[in-house]
Amino acid sequence: GAGQYKPFFLWLHYMDIHEPYIPERKYVDMVDPSLTINQDEMYGLFQNTLLKRDVSDPAKVRLLKKLYDIHVREVDTYVQEFFGILDKLGILEDLVVIITSDHGDEFNEHGGLSHDDKMYSELIDIPLLIYGTGKSGTCDTLVSNVDIPPTIIHLFGLEPVESFEGHSLLPLEDYPERGCFGEAIDQRSQRGGDIEKDSYFYREKDVKVIYRANIDRWEVYDLKEDPAELNNIVDTLPAAEELKKKLKPRVRRWLS
Repeated sequence: GAGQYKPFFLWLHYMDIHEPYIPERKYVDMVDPSLTINQDEMYGLFQNTLLKRDVSDPAKVRLLKKLYDIHVREVDTYVQEFFGILDKLGILEDLVVIITSDHGDEFNEHGGLSHDDKMYSELIDIPLLIYGTGKSGTCDTLVSNVDIPPTIIHLFGLEPVESFEGHSLLPLEDYPERGCFGEAIDQRSQRGGDIEKDSYFYREKDVKVIYRANIDRWEVYDLKEDPAELNNIVDTLPAAEELKKKLKPRVRRWLS
């Protein structure tokens, strides 16, 4: 019974919101019962459209997006089931559960499909939910997944780890307002990644700078005015140079 179990850490990894998007019929029906596509056709879409990054047919892109959304609904079901198990075991009220993701997928927002090394919102803005801290609410502060380990350390009442770059998300009033970095290190070349193909971003409040090494291109976006990141203002924003300065030391930081 309660009180008889030992503290534990559990990592649960759902791979289901991932290509090829071939959800089972019951999940299709939850989202769109009118969808008649069968699983062979779903796999055909993956092989002939997604793998080839072919965005020429908007209807196929919309269909891929819908199949992706169905997978999201599928994983919602698994998470609901997981919470039900924890509740049945009588341990839910003694746990902290953190739900997050590593990336999203693109559906022609920036000319592609899947998750190639781009730094736009559709790929890098991910959910972060924490259950069991005794507080409820939604936070729109800019935070990073490097903040998750310090948050766990804080929740267990342990001493902060100096080498962690992140900051505990709790208590939220103590969270410092600061920028977030991200990087996609090239994995494809035979010698362990080509520096010339890396991508980086740095975001402060609603302004984001991106550097794509493969085309030596800088981009700056005002996410408040331009949430779809279609209007590159690197040449017109006075603060662009300052943002570049903050990103440059991060470029292959362990080699510089």
